[in-house]
Amino acid sequence: MKNIRLFMFVLVAISTLFVSCKKNDEKEAEKTPTDSYVAKTYQGTLVMSVGSSTYDPTNAEVILKGNGNNSVNITLPAVSGGMSQLPALTVKNVGVSTSDYKHFTLAETPIEQTVNDVHCSGKVSGSVADGNLTLNYSVKPGEMPMSINFVFTTGANQAK
Repeated sequence: MKNIRLFMFVLVAISTLFVSCKKNDEKEAEKTPTDSYVAKTYQGTLVMSVGSSTYDPTNAEVILKGNGNNSVNITLPAVSGGMSQLPALTVKNVGVSTSDYKHFTLAETPIEQTVNDVHCSGKVSGSVADGNLTLNYSVKPGEMPMSINFVFTTGANQAK
């Protein structure tokens, strides 16, 4: 009977240890700004569309730079098509949120920027899941009558 009590005591003590460690790990994760989990340079595929026309995917690079306050600055790639070129754009203070520290949401954020005397407006939003970035953004440069839409994907989400 003594052995059974001792065994039960040891079993309860060990299970308490594991539960305590998990709670500490979760508290540590909550102290770390969410942007640090997604901040890096992503290599992937960029698909551009204007109106009903979709163009062939191209290789591109998107940079998410953490601000240390649950937000990132996103550097979007320069794109050339036809006779025009859209310069690289940096969208500042894009909010990063998560509920499980595996899947992250990049909040929809407006793009308002003037580069080389061309005003660009639009919006960007996206997500990071299992280390793969999916980014949707639209940009209307200057007096262009419609927006240029982009989808950037990495990893398993990449366009073929």
